[in-house]
Amino acid sequence: MRRSSAALSMVRMSSLVRFRLGGDVLLTDENGVSDISGADFAQAFVDEIETPTHTG
Repeated sequence: MRRSSAALSMVRMSSLVRFRLGGDVLLTDENGVSDISGADFAQAFVDEIETPTHTG
Protein backbone atom coordinates (compact mmCIF):
# COMPACT_ATOMS: atom_id res chain seq x y z
CA MET A 1 0.00 0.00 0.00
CA ARG A 2 1.75 3.18 -1.15
CA ARG A 3 0.12 6.50 -0.40
CA SER A 4 1.73 9.76 0.60
CA SER A 5 1.08 12.15 3.45
CA ALA A 6 2.96 14.85 5.24
CA ALA A 7 4.09 13.76 8.69
CA LEU A 8 4.79 15.85 11.74
CA SER A 9 8.28 14.38 12.06
CA MET A 10 10.74 12.31 10.06
CA VAL A 11 12.29 9.55 12.12
CA ARG A 12 15.18 7.17 11.74
CA MET A 13 13.54 3.77 11.30
CA SER A 14 13.19 1.04 8.75
CA SER A 15 10.92 1.60 5.78
CA LEU A 16 7.38 0.44 6.39
CA VAL A 17 6.54 0.75 2.68
CA ARG A 18 3.13 2.09 3.65
CA PHE A 19 1.88 5.55 4.33
CA ARG A 20 -1.47 7.35 4.09
CA LEU A 21 -2.87 10.29 2.13
CA GLY A 22 -3.90 13.15 4.34
CA GLY A 23 -4.23 16.10 2.00
CA ASP A 24 -4.12 19.19 4.20
CA VAL A 25 -4.98 17.20 7.32
CA LEU A 26 -2.28 15.94 9.69
CA LEU A 27 -2.71 12.19 10.16
CA THR A 28 -1.78 10.56 13.45
CA ASP A 29 -1.89 7.07 14.87
CA GLU A 30 -3.97 6.05 17.89
CA ASN A 31 -1.33 7.61 20.18
CA GLY A 32 -1.30 10.96 18.37
CA VAL A 33 2.06 10.23 16.68
CA SER A 34 2.69 11.36 13.10
CA ASP A 35 6.01 9.95 11.86
CA ILE A 36 7.42 8.83 8.51
CA SER A 37 10.74 7.18 7.78
CA GLY A 38 13.18 8.85 5.41
CA ALA A 39 12.88 5.88 3.04
CA ASP A 40 9.07 6.07 2.97
CA PHE A 41 9.17 9.86 2.47
CA ALA A 42 11.56 9.38 -0.46
CA GLN A 43 9.27 6.74 -1.97
CA ALA A 44 6.25 9.05 -1.63
CA PHE A 45 8.27 11.81 -3.32
CA VAL A 46 9.20 9.55 -6.25
CA ASP A 47 5.62 8.25 -6.52
CA GLU A 48 4.40 11.85 -6.83
CA ILE A 49 6.94 12.59 -9.59
CA GLU A 50 6.00 9.44 -11.51
CA THR A 51 2.24 9.81 -11.02
CA PRO A 52 1.31 13.37 -9.99
CA THR A 53 -1.78 13.42 -7.80
CA HIS A 54 -1.32 16.79 -6.06
CA THR A 55 -1.74 19.98 -8.09
CA GLY A 56 -2.28 23.60 -7.30
